[in-house]
Amino acid sequence: MKLIKYNSKKGIVNLFSDYILQKIDRSLNSVIQITDLNNFFIINGITESQVLLDISKIKDEFISEYSGLLKDSGYSENINTMDLIQYGKSFIEGDNRHLWTTFYNSTRPIYHTEVMISNLSNKEIQSIDYSNGLVYEIDYTQSILPSKFTITPIQMTSEFPHGYSLSMGRTLFYYSEYIANQILTPSMANQMDILLTNKVTNGEQVIDFKFDSLISEEKIKSMVLDIFDFDFEGFNKKLESYDFCDDIKKPTESKPWLVMDKHPNDLLVL
Repeated sequence: MKLIKYNSKKGIVNLFSDYILQKIDRSLNSVIQITDLNNFFIINGITESQVLLDISKIKDEFISEYSGLLKDSGYSENINTMDLIQYGKSFIEGDNRHLWTTFYNSTRPIYHTEVMISNLSNKEIQSIDYSNGLVYEIDYTQSILPSKFTITPIQMTSEFPHGYSLSMGRTLFYYSEYIANQILTPSMANQMDILLTNKVTNGEQVIDFKFDSLISEEKIKSMVLDIFDFDFEGFNKKLESYDFCDDIKKPTESKPWLVMDKHPNDLLVL
């Protein structure tokens, strides 16, 4: 996953999407998506909540709280918004939600180690990803380019998991990293793709793995099914005090789900 620079325009749209999401009951299905059109924010969204948000007030609070960050990221205090959030909308039941995610053997498994130690000081950098080397996402106005790069489009939109409630894939995303954090070393893999769903078939959680190692994917899958309970409801309760905005503000710092709570003997692959 790309590491989004906090004090960048990409960082701002993702931070604002989570900031608005925090104003909605987190037990409900919700998606908030922010698109920046030259300092004009289009706020798309859909939520089960029937409580209308005062977007004008929320915008003012956001500007007040992050005035320095906004200025440093190239925004003025005159940000205009268009509220297109739809309320009281039913979602398709979540039994078919699934998520493939790539993880690395690092202290924050969603990021490759090279990404975590990369230099984000260049103001034109919006994010850094990894694909057989670092890939920089830079502002479309930048004339000096690194060796591997993508160009940020003029129209910038927030990205998953930012703006997505726990039940809209965020829980699966966090739980996958919770698993990866504990099994990457025993699997002897430097990189691992995990598919996690909230489906249960024949009493077994639907989950899959892809990685290169002397240890088979089936052995790791069997071990994971044996020692992880997939109690998503209990897992979410442990996140009740977690600020979603910290996914952007503190991306490489400790997270409540990055715990080593499995006994080492249970992680042995024989």
